[in-house]
Amino acid sequence: MRKYFILVVSFLSFAVQAQDMPSNPKAGKCYVRCLNEDNKISDWEELNCDLMSFQELKLENIKSGAFNENDKKNIKSVLKLLDRNLNVEIRSHFDSNGTEDYNIEQSKKTAKLLLNYLFSNKETIDSKQIRVLAVGNTVPLQECAETDNCSLVYNKNTRFEFRVINRLPDPKEGFEWFFEEKTKTWVQIEI
Repeated sequence: MRKYFILVVSFLSFAVQAQDMPSNPKAGKCYVRCLNEDNKISDWEELNCDLMSFQELKLENIKSGAFNENDKKNIKSVLKLLDRNLNVEIRSHFDSNGTEDYNIEQSKKTAKLLLNYLFSNKETIDSKQIRVLAVGNTVPLQECAETDNCSLVYNKNTRFEFRVINRLPDPKEGFEWFFEEKTKTWVQIEI
């Protein structure tokens, strides 16, 4: 009887897990579930695996938020992902010789500038598709050594990165909310 029970429990746990996986997944391929127009989770969709890892969003005018034509062209790559109803996570980095709190605040400020630009250029973005992490200077590309020109290092470390994520987590502690006027929705920024 004991073996039978273990077998049934094992089978049921496998069946439950299998329901949340793509049918016939291919080795070396990545899959994601999206929100459809009705805010329901769609079927699995094959996705370029590179999009699942953080990629730099190259912006020249991060600190000012006055994005130039190259910046706008690069931001379109994120808008295209949102058009496909994919969930996108954006990390906002800010590095200066200021305190960690200052860098986090500046990171949130630049994240809001980017989000406002995204919302102002796309009518159909659902705020549920975007998660923003304001990380300040906690994930630098390069540390500033005494022999370095630190302002160049700080500029290199101040950046945005993005990736496609499967699902957005439920809001919890550690998030700050701000109201996006155009869409009249609340957007969360992880702090």
